[in-house]
Amino acid sequence: MMKAACDAGPCPGRWTLLHCFRFMITFPCRCSHVFNLTEDQAGGMIQCPRCGLLNDVPRLSDLAGLAADGTIKLDELAQIPEADRLAQVSRAFARRPPGAEEIDLRPTIEEVERVGDTPPAGGRPPRLKPKYDPVTGELIRPLDVRIDHAADAAPVPLARRALTYSAGESIRPLNAVRLLLELFQPVNFFVIFIIMVACVLMEVLAMFSGYLMLLVGLPFWVLDLPLAALLLAHYGNVIDDTGREGRDELPRPMRELSWHDDLWGPFVKLVTGLAVCYWPLILVTQLLDQSPWALPLGLVLFLAGSYALPAVWLTLIASGSILNLRPDRLWGVIRLCGMGYFVPLLAAIPAALGHAWGPLALALASSGFALRHPWVIYLNHYAVVFSMLLVGIYFAHYFAWYLGLLYRHHHKAFPWVFQRHVPRQDPRLIRRAPHEPDEGKR
Repeated sequence: MMKAACDAGPCPGRWTLLHCFRFMITFPCRCSHVFNLTEDQAGGMIQCPRCGLLNDVPRLSDLAGLAADGTIKLDELAQIPEADRLAQVSRAFARRPPGAEEIDLRPTIEEVERVGDTPPAGGRPPRLKPKYDPVTGELIRPLDVRIDHAADAAPVPLARRALTYSAGESIRPLNAVRLLLELFQPVNFFVIFIIMVACVLMEVLAMFSGYLMLLVGLPFWVLDLPLAALLLAHYGNVIDDTGREGRDELPRPMRELSWHDDLWGPFVKLVTGLAVCYWPLILVTQLLDQSPWALPLGLVLFLAGSYALPAVWLTLIASGSILNLRPDRLWGVIRLCGMGYFVPLLAAIPAALGHAWGPLALALASSGFALRHPWVIYLNHYAVVFSMLLVGIYFAHYFAWYLGLLYRHHHKAFPWVFQRHVPRQDPRLIRRAPHEPDEGKR
């Protein structure tokens, strides 16, 4: 309400008369005390002198909504008549007889889909529901996409690769033929050369074993055996590196110099494989020394042990458990490798012949056969011996590397125990989109 008030004395002039008329805010407290305040106190707070309660001073626009007792006036609730109200209330709250079926009060799919939709009015399409970002809460508005239908529209420039890391032959997987050439790579051939130097050192120590005994007082095998053990461990590292580690190059000799993983461990595994495959041959040779069956039976056992040797070595190096040497599991490895199993068997022939060429040629040249055939002495020439040794080292690395490839191609199906679990997905349990066909119907 508006009241005229002038507490500042007589007006100094006619133009200040308007300052004497002020809007007065009149509202009651809860204790019925009535406040009369000027408009400049609107929106503030004032303490009741009677009851001490802090009261919010209403604004001029709020005076019409205040009741006489200081409370806020509420609009009357509009009663919307519902013809089926009684039936809905009875369905929701009425008692049901015993054994009656429960009433499902959940909304149907049609009712959920109608929430927020505005039915079309006047032929206009329904208004879409607004979407908001779940993180920022901002309204998501559709983007206008320009569609250029011009025939001479310029193509969108695409980025081109600046470097080609692998292409052509370099990205093809290794096979039996490509592996023959892969061993001539500089890094691989350098490893073969280092092994060649170690083998030549062993041959030299064997040739000058008498001088070594006189000068040092030690037999040659004291130095040859550690070198032979390191060479055997190296071939085990080749199987492990190209198999379990999945590398496409030969490891350096003695690898990381770890006693268990790089030196003693591979050596023991390969020696164990030799013992497992050839102990029947040694046993039969000792027991049937004078028997006429010794030679044919020993030949059969030698061929059988040589046939199982790649599977035994692969199992000892890559499976991680000696329990996988059970005959049925070894046969499973051979069966799953298929025809590829014969590749390392064929490579083992020149590998073994090249390593044994020196002692065999020396024994042949020293025998009586050389007296009847003088050309045999040329087989013991150092150039022939070292050339055959290089061939043997080359195919020994080929043998070990190809065993690693067989592991990489078939290890998931090998019947080994204590292996890392690789889950196999059943295509019948894969959830597909409604429009995506099954594998068998493509």
